[in-house]
Amino acid sequence: MVGESTEAVGAGVGGGSSGNKMWRWRSFQFHTVWHPSISKVLLPILQWEATAFGRPVLAIVLVASLAIFPILLIPSGPSMWLAGMIFGYGLGFVIIMVGTTVGMILPYLIGLLFRERIHQWLKRWPEKAAMIRLAGEGSWFHQFRVVALFRVSPFPYTIFNYAIVVTSMRFWPYLCGSITGMVPEAFIYIYSLQLW
Repeated sequence: MVGESTEAVGAGVGGGSSGNKMWRWRSFQFHTVWHPSISKVLLPILQWEATAFGRPVLAIVLVASLAIFPILLIPSGPSMWLAGMIFGYGLGFVIIMVGTTVGMILPYLIGLLFRERIHQWLKRWPEKAAMIRLAGEGSWFHQFRVVALFRVSPFPYTIFNYAIVVTSMRFWPYLCGSITGMVPEAFIYIYSLQLW
């Protein structure tokens, strides 16, 4: 059972009070019980990552997962949680921001290669495509603001990373707006685990 082997994760990773880390891990488990696939698939992976690697290697693994998951349309939230839980506010924030920045650039570049196919795919949903096309209009600052707002909205940004290439969105407003919009999300992931 997942709950029986978590003492090693809570006690041995990240320094600090072992009781506090164990309590956070238990609480994380409690809050993820509502979905069986999370407790059966995700928690063992997080446990393995937290215990199998030293801190420097774990940081690299987390950056890589945060960079690769958006390419594969996999949510990167669990990696953000783990970064916050193991590394705390400072280093956890840096790990999240580096990984998510790479994870925003790679789909954009891959999307450029498949621009015509993405354009055809978006024709199936004209309302959503129109909203995305509006993001690419206007000045540098307008594009920056729209991308930052997309990042904090419930719009699935993994799809946005690919779909934005069919607009006239320039790369630098996309990147700067994406980073700005990801800052609140990174702190929410880190802070939510600090509350537990």
